[in-house]
Amino acid sequence: MKTKVDITEPEQIRFHLQKISEQGTKLNIKIDDEPVSFGSIFIKVVSKEGEEGILIDILTPINGNVLIRKSKNVSISYSFEETNHTFNCEYLTMNSSKEFDSVNVSVPTIVHIGKRRNAQRFTLSYLSPLKVDLGNKIVEEAGDISVGGLCFFTQRDEGEFFKGKTFSNISFTLPPKKHKIDTKAIVRWFAKDEIYSRLARNKCGIEFIRMNQVDKEPIAKYLSENNGKHPNDMQKIGLQKSQDHTTSEDELVEQLT
Repeated sequence: MKTKVDITEPEQIRFHLQKISEQGTKLNIKIDDEPVSFGSIFIKVVSKEGEEGILIDILTPINGNVLIRKSKNVSISYSFEETNHTFNCEYLTMNSSKEFDSVNVSVPTIVHIGKRRNAQRFTLSYLSPLKVDLGNKIVEEAGDISVGGLCFFTQRDEGEFFKGKTFSNISFTLPPKKHKIDTKAIVRWFAKDEIYSRLARNKCGIEFIRMNQVDKEPIAKYLSENNGKHPNDMQKIGLQKSQDHTTSEDELVEQLT
C-alpha cells in the first residue's frame, strides 16, 4: 500500500483545496488553545491578486466567529479520500455578500495527510439538544461529545464545577436509538463568561471515567455516523441573508455577540 505524503508544493496545495471546495467538504476547526472545536464547510478558493485566501462557511457554534477574529492560529482538519487531512492557517477577514456570509483564512504552506486528532468530537446542534443529568437534579445541555468525554453549557459558576470535581454518576441518552449511558466523570476545564449560542454563558468539559465498553461502542457509532455533518443552524438563529440587504462585518459580529 502506497504511503500518502504531505502536500507541500503551492500549486498542488491550491489544486487540492479547489477540489475539496467543489465538494463542499465538512471541516473541523480548532482555534488557538480553545478546548472545543467548531464546524464549517469549504466554500471556495479565492485566487484574485491581492485577495488570495480560502472562504469557509460561518462557524458553529457561532461564538467561533468571534474567537477566530482574535486568533493567532487556526487548525483545520477534514476527511478526503477516506484519509484525514490537516493544515494550519491564519484568519484574514469576515466577508459578506448578498448570497452568503463567510470567513476568509489564509492558504496553507503545507497540508498534512493522515494525522488524526486523538479523539473524534462531534458538535451538537441546539435544535436537537443532548441533555446531561449530572445528579442532584442538575441537568445541562451538551455542546459536543467524544468517546472520552463531553462539554456542556451552564449558568452555574466554577465553584460548582471546579477542575478535578468528580461525578459518581452522570447519564444521557444518545439519539436516535435512545441508548442511555451512565458513567462516572471528572471536570477537566471550565470556561467562564464566554459567548455561546445557548442562553448559558459558561461551558464545562468533563472526561468519562472507567466507562463500560458497552457504552463506548454506541458513542463511537454515533460519531462515525455523524462524521463530517455540519449542524448549520444559521437560518434558525437569525444569520440568514435577506434578499436586499448585505450584512457588514460590524453587523455580523454584532449578531454573533
